[in-house]
Amino acid sequence: MVKSQCAKLLDIVTLLMKQTEEQPQTERDLGACQDGKLLIMDMKDGIRQQSEGLESLREATTGAKTELDSLNLTLQNLLYEKSFYETEIRKCQDFRSAYSAEDISLIPLEDYRSLTGDAEAKEDHETMLKRLSHEIQRRKDLHARLEEVKKQRAAAEASEAKQRAFLSELSAQLKGIGKAAEGVRGQVEVRRGAMASAGSRADLLPMPLYILYSQLVACVDAHGLAASVAVEGSAQEAEAFHEEAPADQNRDCGPDARAEADGDIEMMEAEGRRGGEAKPGAKAAGSGVPKRDLYQKHPLSVVASLLNSESDSGTLMAVVFHYLPSLNIITAEAQDPADNVFLANLFPGDTGAESPNEANNQLQGGAFKFDMTRAGRPYRWAQHLAGLDFLPAVPSRMPEGPSAAALSSGIAEYRSQARPAVVLSTLRQRKEAAPSLK
Repeated sequence: MVKSQCAKLLDIVTLLMKQTEEQPQTERDLGACQDGKLLIMDMKDGIRQQSEGLESLREATTGAKTELDSLNLTLQNLLYEKSFYETEIRKCQDFRSAYSAEDISLIPLEDYRSLTGDAEAKEDHETMLKRLSHEIQRRKDLHARLEEVKKQRAAAEASEAKQRAFLSELSAQLKGIGKAAEGVRGQVEVRRGAMASAGSRADLLPMPLYILYSQLVACVDAHGLAASVAVEGSAQEAEAFHEEAPADQNRDCGPDARAEADGDIEMMEAEGRRGGEAKPGAKAAGSGVPKRDLYQKHPLSVVASLLNSESDSGTLMAVVFHYLPSLNIITAEAQDPADNVFLANLFPGDTGAESPNEANNQLQGGAFKFDMTRAGRPYRWAQHLAGLDFLPAVPSRMPEGPSAAALSSGIAEYRSQARPAVVLSTLRQRKEAAPSLK
């Protein structure tokens, strides 16, 4: 429409321009101008209508675009929710609990029905919902009971801590009372009994040390001597020592150990027949225990202290008694090394240079000598205090002189040849081999 109006307007303008060039303006020209003006007005009206229509179209397009964006956003939300749910479903399907399904599963259907009395047959979905409701209520009750038990436990722990604190304070108070009682004891000259210093460690003493300890304590109590006897050492180490001792004895007395000892004895017997000496690298017959363990001490020791007679405080001299389980002897040494001189020759001839246990002299192929570099010495009087009375190698009434020296030399050679061990081993072999000869 606008194109046709533009064409008509162009024709009128062309006609007017030609007529103006040929002849002056006439009424016809005025009519053409009037028609052109009317066409221009019509064109403006058409353009205005098109503009209004275009604006309406724009508004409609904008509204449609807004609606489309809203729908697109809703679609994206739905797709995101779908993806989220699918991811969560996969997580649930792939989830592997630390607890087995048997541990956290629902109670069996039969038990559920017996507990709830719901025996009616219903749809599986409805039944499962009821079972879940019952299970969550049951677990809530159990959780409540658990919390209650935890509170009871916390209260019990608090009560125990309070009692422990009370006992700790009581121990300190008892120690204070004990210190205060020491002064009173000194004033009234109360004797110390065995339980005053023994404690629970006395029961862990080996038998020789226990006999020595009990006899010394009894003597001090009976005669009122200015002396004290105590047990020193770690009770825990003593308990561990007693637990390891049976295992070591079983290992040393087993068939393998006996066979090894017999083999060593045979080797020494062969060496003796050849008239030679054992090789330096060979193991000594009857050694039984490695050299580094021969002098191993028991963790507990007994300390006998002589107190000053003139005053209640101060120690005149203290003697420490140790027990060597591998050698089965008691050693004595003074706490002050300068006082060791008073222990030697306490009785005539008792220098502590040799082990009074003749069984020790059979060790290391009869060449065993007690280590004199050690502070503790195996005095005979220490063995007697512990109830250890060993049979001497020679009679006590042996006359002195050249014959006694020759006898001592012969006994040393006798020990080196391990004659008793050879005889006993040979008898054992013959007795065990006799059935095979029949």
